[in-house]
Amino acid sequence: MRTIDYSLRRQLPVTREADVLVLGGGPGGLGAAVTAARAGAKTVLVERYGYLGGMAASGEVHPFMPNHLGGEPLDGPVYTEWLDRMRALWPRQAKDTGISKDVAMLTAEQMCLDAGVDLLYHHTLADAVLDGRRIAAVVLLSKSGLSAATGTMLVDATGDADLAVMAGCQYEQGGPTGHCQPMTTCFKLANVDRARMGDRQAVTELYHAARRRGEIDCLREDVLMFNWFRDDVVHLNTTRIIHRDGTRGEDLTA
Repeated sequence: MRTIDYSLRRQLPVTREADVLVLGGGPGGLGAAVTAARAGAKTVLVERYGYLGGMAASGEVHPFMPNHLGGEPLDGPVYTEWLDRMRALWPRQAKDTGISKDVAMLTAEQMCLDAGVDLLYHHTLADAVLDGRRIAAVVLLSKSGLSAATGTMLVDATGDADLAVMAGCQYEQGGPTGHCQPMTTCFKLANVDRARMGDRQAVTELYHAARRRGEIDCLREDVLMFNWFRDDVVHLNTTRIIHRDGTRGEDLTA
């Protein structure tokens, strides 16, 4: 690949100085930011999009699964509170752990604001400024250009360990073959006649038949579907895009 010489040596405005600087506003970043702020730390949460929730929201994840080990619940207080707030805002959700992405975004933001978290939307992590082995600052990119932010403690909640990689930390990616979990986007079907559709097993059998005929090339072994809050809407988590790397822009585009 052809390369060009490029270097950036300039003074950047430090727009945020925090006790705890959290990069990424998904579920992990939400828990870190809210917990830190409630403990009295000056907390800044940087998110590249204009909303919180990460893939849980943008990926149409439904339902939210409980976490447990040997029968003991592992759900922390922030996660549980997030679910409770969603149920309170949309009571129909109280029947299970299903979510609406819009309600998830709204309640996550309200939790941060109530805790005193300083939210910084539409800012993307661009680089790490090192002082020896210490991260002295992070470089952020927004429509305003480049800026810097500092934190006594930094939390990498980017989902792909972006900050750690930028700082030169060792990391491992994928399994023994180097392949990662298949990429997936959930989706919904509306105006569904549930009585005519049949149950999950019936739909899966039709799916297998279509695969055998070469009409579908998805490699998932079955059709994973869930009820939604409306009886005529079905939520599906059944796409499977393999041999792609979610940390490469070209693969995300392909």
